[in-house]
Amino acid sequence: MKQSPLRIRVSNIMSGDTFTYIFRRDRHGRKGQPCLVLARGTMSSCLVKFDDGYTMVTSRNALQRRHEHSNPLAETIPAR
Repeated sequence: MKQSPLRIRVSNIMSGDTFTYIFRRDRHGRKGQPCLVLARGTMSSCLVKFDDGYTMVTSRNALQRRHEHSNPLAETIPAR
């Protein structure tokens, strides 16, 4: 049987990138910590890096987008 080649998408890492995801599973004591996706693989896997430099391969289902400013207009509109 012929196997399909491994497909990996590597993201562009710039020096000013922010950690745009939150790790939402309790693996390795990392629940709730911000992380950055370095590469995406097949079968919903990805390589993530945490702010302390720790990297791990995990499921993309374990990630949640980080929303720092969910509504930017809320700061400019005065409350009634």
